Amino acid sequence: LDFAGQWHIPDRDDKEDYMRAAKLLGITWLRERISWGGIEQQNGVYSYTDHDTSVNMPSENGIRLLEVFHDKPGWYQGNLLDAYDYARTLGEHYAGKIDALEIMNEMDIGFGDEPADRYSAFFKAMAIGAADSGSGMLKMYSGWAETPVTTDTNSTFSEQCLKNDILDYSDIYTYHSYGQVGAKKTNHGNDSGNKTHTLASDWYNRQEKPKWVTEGGFWLRTDNGEQHSLSNQRLQARGLILSLVKSVAAGNRKHFWFILFNRYESFNGCQFGLLNEKETPYMSYSAYSNLTYQLGEGIYKGRMTNLPEGADGYLFDNGMNDTAVLWSENETEYTLKNVDSVVLTDWMGTETVLNGKHGSLTVTLNENPVYLRFNGVCAVSNYEPELTKQTEEAVTPITDAQRIVINPKFRGETDEDTKLGGYHIPKSNPQTFSVEVYNFNSYGT
Repeated sequence: LDFAGQWHIPDRDDKEDYMRAAKLLGITWLRERISWGGIEQQNGVYSYTDHDTSVNMPSENGIRLLEVFHDKPGWYQGNLLDAYDYARTLGEHYAGKIDALEIMNEMDIGFGDEPADRYSAFFKAMAIGAADSGSGMLKMYSGWAETPVTTDTNSTFSEQCLKNDILDYSDIYTYHSYGQVGAKKTNHGNDSGNKTHTLASDWYNRQEKPKWVTEGGFWLRTDNGEQHSLSNQRLQARGLILSLVKSVAAGNRKHFWFILFNRYESFNGCQFGLLNEKETPYMSYSAYSNLTYQLGEGIYKGRMTNLPEGADGYLFDNGMNDTAVLWSENETEYTLKNVDSVVLTDWMGTETVLNGKHGSLTVTLNENPVYLRFNGVCAVSNYEPELTKQTEEAVTPITDAQRIVINPKFRGETDEDTKLGGYHIPKSNPQTFSVEVYNFNSYGT
């Protein structure tokens, strides 16, 4: 769950209330915000007081913590030794409390103006600093808002970062994913984004790094920030279930839903949050709590088979029993084979026992997702087993050679020119550029 309490919940008592609300959802990881500029207002002078509550509270409640920061101090002039020192010191101070660090946010869009090669060097310096802290926290690059796609004339920021070998330093392949209500249809699961990122992960890294969606949600517009209508609440709740289920089925090990508290963004007219402005739950909060209860450990087993047109379904091992999540764009019947009985639970948590006849069982599906909990293991005749084994999270070792970081500085083009499209230097116009070389080893070479 994306929490962001450091930004939006300043009072400690309120933080404790929201933490209880998060814990009741059954989540095991939170994404929180931390400020480099707030911690190191002067170069080399660190103060963590303003962040201690937000960092300590998750571990006190048995929840693991992913921290992300969006800012750089005003005094920072691009010296990668300063970036290294911040990450190392942060890890040392909060060892055992920060479990993972996302180094900047959505650098491919509005959260930074440097081109991909310079961000890559910055990330590498910070990743080395995090590793040298000895904290064991996972390190990852800025979650991407866009997909890494190359055309004949443009290479995206994210793909340029991949070409700069950032995955050799990152423990996670991370991206952001949002569904939305469009003019013709509702996109809940961001299927195309999941597929594109899976291809990119395979191409650059042979899927050796686990994939996380460190920010994912559902774009839903309201009038001037008013509370969601019942119809909007249904869309949000359904979108949450389909997004999370499809994300895990696409191979993502973690999916941090954006966001718990009520948040209205005036620049796009969208309202996010599982709670309304009065801090009472929307339908999506109940849907999320029910989902974590039904799917438990959430071990993906495969896609359901013999589905009628318009229907979709995925099977999970919840740690005790297999549980399928099913829905259909149009009302239809779906028949399971080699099943005597199941427990059907609707998306809000109401349970019904269904009994089959002669080894088969038929359920009625519609647009509202349902959970079918089997008594033990589901017969393989009802699903296509997932053969791809997910990679578990582990700290990536950094070699001595990788501790030498190159930071190129071209001239003649502004950062804005090069951020998205890379460098376009005419053959007839030679350019002069400088290269900074940083050696993060303890010896000269």
